[in-house]
Amino acid sequence: MVRNVIFGGQKCDIWRRTKQTSLTDDIGIHTEKAHCWRPVGNSVFDNLRRFFTGGTPEIEDPTYVAVPSTFDGKYLSKFGFRTQSTGTVTARFSVMLQSRTFMESKANKRSLGSLLESLGITAMQANITSVLEAFKRARMKMVQAREAATQELLREARPIYKGELDD
Repeated sequence: MVRNVIFGGQKCDIWRRTKQTSLTDDIGIHTEKAHCWRPVGNSVFDNLRRFFTGGTPEIEDPTYVAVPSTFDGKYLSKFGFRTQSTGTVTARFSVMLQSRTFMESKANKRSLGSLLESLGITAMQANITSVLEAFKRARMKMVQAREAATQELLREARPIYKGELDD
């Protein structure tokens, strides 16, 4: 019996943001083999529990089985971590690229500028430019207001005579 399984990928970056991603960037049909295993308990009771009631030892931290990012040696030892082989899974992937903008640009043979515009990049640049222009206008108004206030203070100012400060 052939079973179909749909896989999806999720990527986590250094800021712990997650994004959906593909399993591979190569478009086409791929066949992959994965050797499977399971953790094994330390006693006969663990095997009996697994057989009769289905309780099995589980890994608390799934990243334990991965190769650490700081590892640069030839052999990685997980001494004391007991496992048992459970077989091999062969998966056949049909990978395709889904991007409406990319397909429209290919179909219409548009220029790079129109592709960037459809992606919203030029709109983003226009928004940034408009914000900067608004900031410049606001800054000029503030400078003009400060100059006007300074001029008004100078007009209203009168000389201070020596006797006025002693009181």
